[in-house]
Amino acid sequence: MVEKILSLKEIDEIEKANLHGAPTLGLATKALLSRWQSGLRDEETFLRLIFLFWYSRTEPNFLTGLDEAQLEEFTVDTLMSDIGGEAGLSAESRFVIAILGHSAYAFGFGDEAAWQEKSRRFLVEAAEMEPQSPLFGDWRFLIGEAGDSRNLKTKIEREIHARFDRRGSMGRYLAHVLSGMVRPNRRD
Repeated sequence: MVEKILSLKEIDEIEKANLHGAPTLGLATKALLSRWQSGLRDEETFLRLIFLFWYSRTEPNFLTGLDEAQLEEFTVDTLMSDIGGEAGLSAESRFVIAILGHSAYAFGFGDEAAWQEKSRRFLVEAAEMEPQSPLFGDWRFLIGEAGDSRNLKTKIEREIHARFDRRGSMGRYLAHVLSGMVRPNRRD
């Protein structure tokens, strides 16, 4: 019997159950790995695997349904290598990896100091690659190196919504974290 390769939309539905307390991210990871191993190495599958790799090492597995063993044959570097190395990364991929790798949870990618350094470089490169992006351009503000944003916060918030809405658990997580970075004292 041939295993069905799920679409990203079908994987989104699996991930939505996690919002209601069902630890389904392990099932989503399995589906994403099936896509990857069958040659569907698109940027969205890549980013979601990177996120789940990091998340499996930074959050309790009993809450998420993630199992580090599922991803043990992969590292961020091997996944990047599979899509052409750092040279193959888009501005958005660099930015997403950098936000995860620059956080207090950089250890989720491996050597914390190395990932803090690489993440800073990726933030600079993302801003250079997409200079029209208010979100990427305000990376210093987002990581606490600048006292205020260079852009209107509403522009940054619109871009966060436009980039990360409807992108599964990764998108929900990044939208939440980035919105908190933009307006740290806001209570929704």
